Amino acid sequence: RAVFLDAVLDGAQFAGSRFPNAYFQGATGADVDFDAAVLPGACFRRAVLERPRFRCADLAGGDFNLARLDGADFTGANLYDVKMLGTRAVGSVLQDAFTAGVQVDEPEARR
Repeated sequence: RAVFLDAVLDGAQFAGSRFPNAYFQGATGADVDFDAAVLPGACFRRAVLERPRFRCADLAGGDFNLARLDGADFTGANLYDVKMLGTRAVGSVLQDAFTAGVQVDEPEARR
């Protein structure tokens, strides 16, 4: 298993990589490229990533709980059964993403 716990990933290139169950918990960075990466079951819990690119990435079963992903691009990504509880993703793109089973907070729960 690849482990990037609390790593600083500014500008890192993971495009096309294969890291099932990878650990990115607490990672930070801007403009990180995960395009077409195969990352099923990856953990991004509490990660703070600005403008990350996940276009056409396989993120099925991933954990993005409590992450900050402002400006993320999930175009065409597989987000099946991804957990995004307490996640902030302002200005993110989900065009053509597969989102069945995604767990997000209900707006009423934040009151």
